[in-house]
Amino acid sequence: MHKLGGESFEIEVFFDGGCPLCAREMNSLRHRDKSHGIKITDIHDRGFDPGDHGKSLGELMAQMHGRLPDGTWLRGVEVFRRLYHAIAADLPNDGRQLLGLREKSTAADGTLCRW
Repeated sequence: MHKLGGESFEIEVFFDGGCPLCAREMNSLRHRDKSHGIKITDIHDRGFDPGDHGKSLGELMAQMHGRLPDGTWLRGVEVFRRLYHAIAADLPNDGRQLLGLREKSTAADGTLCRW
C-alpha cells in the first residue's frame, strides 16, 4: 500500500453518492475491503471540491474515475479492475477470476462506465 497526502491506499475511487446503485456498490466494496486498500470518495459530499483534485464535477460525473497513490488517474473499467484487485486477498478463489475481465471488458468500456 502506498501513501498520498499521508493516507495509505492502493486506489481512490470517486463515485456519485446520489446514485443508489453506485452507493450500494461502494458500500459492498467498503465491507469487503478488510485491508483498507480502497479510499472511497463521494463526489457529492458537502466537503468535496473537485478542483482540489484538478477535475471538474462534470468530468467526474461523465465517467468513473480512480486515482493511484502516485497521482495517476484511471478511468472506466480499469478503475473497477483495480478496485477488485485491491480486495482480491479477501475474495474466494472464484472471485479472483473477476480480475481477468480487462481483456473482455475493454470493448464495453465506452458505454459501461459512462453515465
